[in-house]
Amino acid sequence: MSSDPAVNEWTLVRDQFDALVRQRADNIEDVLDALFRSRFTQLITHAAERKKRKNRTKPGAKPI
Repeated sequence: MSSDPAVNEWTLVRDQFDALVRQRADNIEDVLDALFRSRFTQLITHAAERKKRKNRTKPGAKPI
């Protein structure tokens, strides 16, 4: 480390910024993961409901 206080202060600020960026990236990944899981669940539910409706309209279809 440099003995210049201004350089030390800028290094500290940069290190804090880097830590915040890493923390923020982790949070964004968590949010996107939750959004993906939610959307995927909606997709599966929608597909299952369509299949159920389609089976109901077929003549001679077995009840589910």
